[in-house]
Amino acid sequence: MGALLSTSWLDTGDDVNDADQDRHPSPLTSIPSPTAGAGSDALSTASDDPAELRALLEQARERLIFYESYDRIIGENIRRTGELMLDSIAVREQAKAQAERADAAQSELDARIASSQREHQALVTSLRDELDALQAGLDRLRSRLDAVPRKAAPASSPARSAPAVAPPKKDTAEEPASPPMSPSPSHEPVKGEPNRIDVIAQGVTSAATALSLQRFLGELEGVIGVEAREFAEGILRLQVTAHRSLSGDDLARWPGGAGLRVSQEQPRLLEVELSPNAA
Repeated sequence: MGALLSTSWLDTGDDVNDADQDRHPSPLTSIPSPTAGAGSDALSTASDDPAELRALLEQARERLIFYESYDRIIGENIRRTGELMLDSIAVREQAKAQAERADAAQSELDARIASSQREHQALVTSLRDELDALQAGLDRLRSRLDAVPRKAAPASSPARSAPAVAPPKKDTAEEPASPPMSPSPSHEPVKGEPNRIDVIAQGVTSAATALSLQRFLGELEGVIGVEAREFAEGILRLQVTAHRSLSGDDLARWPGGAGLRVSQEQPRLLEVELSPNAA
């Protein structure tokens, strides 16, 4: 009777465990299943037979071992479940922290890119404004430089026609005489094509000084026109078109030529250096 009840109780327990494992498979497959013991009804008896009592005692011991093993399994499952929950929470928190750091880094990068773009845009705008102002200043300077030859041309035109009229009078009055031939070598350019003379002035530190020198050269006798070729780093390059050559004595009469020193003096080149006080 007791054996039958024990067997039926074990069968029922196994069926329940199998059904529960099918619905909720346990990850703890390495933990052995407990050994079932006798049922509670099988432990009750009214007999005083020592053999039967020993058998019941053995069944009770097996039942106790079963409960203890089942309790250990439940405790192990709870411990493992708690560890898995802690691990999942830690992984979730780690992923969340990484996502927050990535978002913060992306936001910082976007802010830096936007700031760099604004700085570059401001720099480009500033450079564009400076270029526009420089272009306007160059246009004004070019207009002033272009206006100087037009003002100097009427003053130089009488000097250009005077030599052409003077020689015929001297030739008709003293044709067989030799003295009128002496001044002709110094004024040979008057009868030919105009000369182009490069005038280089070093130490010119202002546009006003450059314009003053250009205007002065344009007003010299025999000068047809003066063209500014370059003005940079204190060096002024002018090209003078004239019916005569230029010398340092011509520039000595320039009001801004105090302390002027002639570096080179050639038929087509005149290079001078201005003193700092004059420039």
